[in-house]
Amino acid sequence: NDKFFVAHTINEIDSQKTLESLYIRPITTLFDKNSGKVSEDKNYTFSLVIDIKNRGTESLKKLSYELQSFPKYFDRTVNPRAVQIIISGDRGPIDSWKNYPSFIYFDGRPFEKYDSVTLAKVAMVSDNYTKYATSVPPAPDRITSITNQVHLWKKPFRLWGAPDNEQAWRLLKDAGVDIINTDKVEECHKFFEKN
Repeated sequence: NDKFFVAHTINEIDSQKTLESLYIRPITTLFDKNSGKVSEDKNYTFSLVIDIKNRGTESLKKLSYELQSFPKYFDRTVNPRAVQIIISGDRGPIDSWKNYPSFIYFDGRPFEKYDSVTLAKVAMVSDNYTKYATSVPPAPDRITSITNQVHLWKKPFRLWGAPDNEQAWRLLKDAGVDIINTDKVEECHKFFEKN
């Protein structure tokens, strides 16, 4: 119904959980509270990864239109401290990425081919953990190899679908993976403080 809902599947949609209520409004409130910054730490910035589940092209057009009203919050060409928007999931055709506004970036894949203009629209590169961790315990060399390949593009690398535990966090860290997916934020933070 012309709104962005936050859910993993259609069956999980809750009309109260919209992109606006859970992310856009809280982010703009933080900026307003902190005089044009997302936190009291003037150097702190972050990215908002939006994983589009379906109708990628249509969703991207609507999202671009909606976010253009908030340049100081989401466009780093206007405000270097703005939140970077990264589109994952159904990202639409790769050759159309360069046509989106400057504040829309994309989650690339290591096996995709990009020209220099399109690569500039890639904020990070991601892939499925299970493609590289084929042994038990997983050998870090395959993960290190793909991480090094992505780093040649000067992009951070992320693997989704990894186990959410210290053994996996250590493996990913040792292999040079830049972004760790976790639902255990405090536990993961403490792990990296110690290690």
